[in-house]
Amino acid sequence: MRKTIKREKGITLVALVITIIIIIILATVTLNFAFGDNGLIKRAEDARDYYTNSAKEEAELMSNLEEYWKSEINGIGFKEIAADYVQSLAIDEYGNLWGWGNNEYGQLGIGSTELYKTTPVQIKDGTRFEKICSGQQHSLAIDEDGNLWAWGYNEYGQLGDGTTEDKLTPVQIKVGTKFKEIYAELVHSLAIDEYGNLWAWGYNGYGQFGDGTTEDKLTPIQIKDGTKFKKITAGHYSSMAIDEAGNLWTWGYNAYGQLGDGTIEDKLTPVQIKDGTKFKEIAASYLRGMAIDEYGNLWAWGMNSTGQLGDGTTENKLTPVQIKGETKFKEIAAGLVHSLAIDEYGNLWTWGMNSTGQLGDGTTEDKTTPVQIKDGTKFKEIAAGEYHSLAIDEAGNLWTWGYNESGQLGNGNIEEYISTPVQIKIEN
Repeated sequence: MRKTIKREKGITLVALVITIIIIIILATVTLNFAFGDNGLIKRAEDARDYYTNSAKEEAELMSNLEEYWKSEINGIGFKEIAADYVQSLAIDEYGNLWGWGNNEYGQLGIGSTELYKTTPVQIKDGTRFEKICSGQQHSLAIDEDGNLWAWGYNEYGQLGDGTTEDKLTPVQIKVGTKFKEIYAELVHSLAIDEYGNLWAWGYNGYGQFGDGTTEDKLTPIQIKDGTKFKKITAGHYSSMAIDEAGNLWTWGYNAYGQLGDGTIEDKLTPVQIKDGTKFKEIAASYLRGMAIDEYGNLWAWGMNSTGQLGDGTTENKLTPVQIKGETKFKEIAAGLVHSLAIDEYGNLWTWGMNSTGQLGDGTTEDKTTPVQIKDGTKFKEIAAGEYHSLAIDEAGNLWTWGYNESGQLGNGNIEEYISTPVQIKIEN
């Protein structure tokens, strides 16, 4: 009887051990099946990641397709524009530089003096640019690394390369110095380096350098050492700058009150204008100046023969007067005797001379106060040539209008003028 009981206990123990072993094996198999390298959970996670990534890839693909078709319809987008005299420049969304219009002195930088180009041609292919400016017959640009380039007419050393020889392609100026702002006018040039230092070169017959002399310079010289600047512009034989504190300074030729200091006396060194007001944007051309203060108020002064100041009169002003006081502005541009501005909502306004449709309102009648152009379209960049205008809308589309006898509108035609904006495209 005892042997039978012992035998049964032995059998029970063996069975229990076997059962435990089986349970362990089954648990291991189950765990591996669920959590192993190729288990259910891992496969579920892989499936989740696959579909998540697929959704992201699909969304990215759709976005790329949308951009592709948008570019196919509208052409390449633009981010910077410049104009003066009868030529135009633009930087596209990829940093490529384009030029069109008059090229008599090589100001398009394409290696020739072919009289004009009626559609955009690329300049210095392979270099990406950030800033551009067009003088009357010479041009300046800053590339993505801060290097300064110049080309075109150079009789007075306005290119800054130490010579008076015209350049048909871009040459680098002041190698080793990085720049962030540039401005080219009739026959002199200005630039601000990465540290805020102001430089000037070219023709200085009216003291437009601000160095206290009337001596021309073939290479850049520093102006008002010790003051840091953030914005520059220039009119014919005069200059203007905003320092880092927002103070406005002007100097040079002043026969029409274009310096805004209340006199008609030339100034060989910078004088502060409207002391106590801080400014954020400036523009000048020919014999007048404009500025936007820190609150978005627009001010103008100087010659006003065709209403280019926008104050409703044709009387010159020796000090700044406020323009369209009920509107806040964020961008301004000055043509020879016409003006452009973008308000805080992206609306485009123009005023002044309109003999060649440069205001873009469909007429050739001068306007002494701002009129809105292309209502319903929002704009972000503007530029003005002698008698033509350019603008970039919020979508990056480029529009031009006005005088076009040298192809400066870039629409492929030579014609007297176009009085409403036309879109200019560069195909991919």
